[in-house]
Amino acid sequence: MAMNVLGRISIARTILVPLAIILATPVFFDSFRLTTLTTAATYFITALGFNIVFGYAGTISFGHAAFALLGAYTVALGQYHWEWSFGVGAVVATLLCVVVGVVTSVPSLRMAPFAIAVITLLYLAALNSSIQYFKSFTLGGDGVPAFPAELGTAQQWYLVTAVAAVAWLFCRNLIKSPLGRSWEIGRVAPELAESLGVNVPRTKLAAVGISSGLAGLAGAMWPILNGFTSVETFTLSYAILILVIVVVGGQASVNGPVAGSIIVAAITLGLNEKFASGGTVSSLAYAVIVLAVVLLAPGGTVELVNRLWSMLAGRFRRPPEGAAAEAAEEAPVEELIERTMPETAGATLEAKGVSWNVGAARILDDVSLVARPGTVHGLIGPNGAGKTSLLNCVCGYLEPSAGSLTIAGRPLTGKPSKRSRSGLSRTFQHPALLDHHTVLENLMPGIDSHRRATYAEYLFRLPRAVRERRAMREETERWLEVVGLGGVRDHEARTLGPGQRRQLEIARALATRPQVLLLDEPAAGLTVAELRTVERIIRAVADRGVTVILIEHHFDLVLRVCDEVTVLDAGRVIFRGTPSGAARDETVVEAYLGTDSTGHETMKDAH
Repeated sequence: MAMNVLGRISIARTILVPLAIILATPVFFDSFRLTTLTTAATYFITALGFNIVFGYAGTISFGHAAFALLGAYTVALGQYHWEWSFGVGAVVATLLCVVVGVVTSVPSLRMAPFAIAVITLLYLAALNSSIQYFKSFTLGGDGVPAFPAELGTAQQWYLVTAVAAVAWLFCRNLIKSPLGRSWEIGRVAPELAESLGVNVPRTKLAAVGISSGLAGLAGAMWPILNGFTSVETFTLSYAILILVIVVVGGQASVNGPVAGSIIVAAITLGLNEKFASGGTVSSLAYAVIVLAVVLLAPGGTVELVNRLWSMLAGRFRRPPEGAAAEAAEEAPVEELIERTMPETAGATLEAKGVSWNVGAARILDDVSLVARPGTVHGLIGPNGAGKTSLLNCVCGYLEPSAGSLTIAGRPLTGKPSKRSRSGLSRTFQHPALLDHHTVLENLMPGIDSHRRATYAEYLFRLPRAVRERRAMREETERWLEVVGLGGVRDHEARTLGPGQRRQLEIARALATRPQVLLLDEPAAGLTVAELRTVERIIRAVADRGVTVILIEHHFDLVLRVCDEVTVLDAGRVIFRGTPSGAARDETVVEAYLGTDSTGHETMKDAH
């Protein structure tokens, strides 16, 4: 009953309240003010796209003014030369901007972020020059005398806000889909995203295309509303205004552009009331507001409101450190893993003569190992021995200087995202999480790696995507129960303790359903209870047929859980065999376990 009530409240807040405001606006504002608000709604459409490419994908692009100009000129010239209808012109303008945005971004996305920002700033100058050069077609700097739609100010408002509402719903569905999660995790932790099978450059390219299309759609509204279109309509100040809207409202927030557009529109209306010409005053007001937001609420007004709401709702309470461990220890971990993870044939991972150099320094020197399905293979050695470097070679973050890597007998090549899709999954020495997202949301990217529905199906909420989303949600809940985090599923990740963060990362790696699982010091920072849970998880996963490679300094854990070990020292293999054999080997004892002055073994570099 409570969930039904909350659902109705959510629907009312998301749909009914905004709809009522849109319908009532013409009643309370005169023609001049309504025109100002309609223009602000076109800015909002551009801001939606900029929020995707800048806020979510993390690409600094200032090409949206150029694409808005391209969209406006496409509609105006289409009407002037061929008598296009505004609907046809808007569709053509949007698609043209998508194509141009993608094509021009392919080379620039290979550059550093600052270079991308500079190059996209030049888009506007290049387009202006092209319009001037092809004067016989574009009419040059004189502008294009297109004819505005025969609509009253109220009808214009309803038309633009209807388009804006559809655009917002489009962006909302994308952001909440696997593609949206790929954008965010690619922005925060690109290496982690690649390890989950996300092709980060390709997702950024998709973001640029969507952003360009939305900017073109916003520009296409201009001839419909105003008729005459010129290069002076969309200048650098337009790009700056869109940046202000997103920063003030809150980047990487579904409702950030909404809040930012409302604030900017209110400022514009207020200044127009106070001053006959508010241009310079407007610029000063925007500068002051942006500075205040950056200093007082770096995440924008929406994040500030959400943070206050979270504090009231108690979501900032730090969960007890021992609660998750006790819950996991009491839970039937093996049974939960058996129900959650399909039994797999696993895959043999083999490294033959792998070497990796940094200049004259040889970090890995002729390293070979074979990890078999259903076993736990320990990769141990002192700090700096090359263990993580070997994992990075396996995953594709480093390119070996010599040697070969195979999985299930097939060469292991290509980018990390491609290798991940071949059955690899890993954790990192330092857990990479989306701190401002909930525990549940942090686990979803792992589940996304084996989705079947397309992005288009998620965008339009088609039946297969809806069913898959529901099944993925249930699977996510089960993985949280496995690691004992079910009770904190709605807490933000930044509220978790070190051990809980580590357990969340392990759950995410397991959620990818790997054939080969690479664990890089999973016991670091864990309590005794958490350590016991991790031990049970590792053993249960191996029993499901998964090949597990474990880097660990807790030698007692290695003794209990590993079937065989490879010991590295200074980049070379110094031992292969059983854990008990390693504990008795004099070379291993000296290099890794160490001996004290009386000849007794110690735990060198272990913790």
